[in-house]
Amino acid sequence: MNSSPRQNVTDYFNFVDSKNLPSILNLMTEDCSFNVETHGVKLQGLDQISTMFKRLWDNYEWVKHDQFEWVEGSLDQDIAVRFKVTNKLHD
Repeated sequence: MNSSPRQNVTDYFNFVDSKNLPSILNLMTEDCSFNVETHGVKLQGLDQISTMFKRLWDNYEWVKHDQFEWVEGSLDQDIAVRFKVTNKLHD
C-alpha cells in the first residue's frame, strides 16, 4: 500500500532531520529533480541530491523542520507545505 503524499513529505523531513540518507533516497526515483526554491538550487538525480545532503550534514550539527502548514489539493497527489527550518552550526 502506498503512503499518502502528506505521509511521504512528513517521512522525508523526519529522514532529513535524522540524517537518514538511504531512507530519503528510497522516497525518490533515479531521475528525480530536486529544487530548493529559497536558495535557487536545482539538482538532477540521486548523486547530486546525495551530495547536497552530505554537505548539509557536514556543515550543521543538526537540522530541524517543524511548524508545518499543509495545503492539500482536490486531487489525491496534490500537496504543498510551508514550514520552519532551524539549523545549528557545529561548535
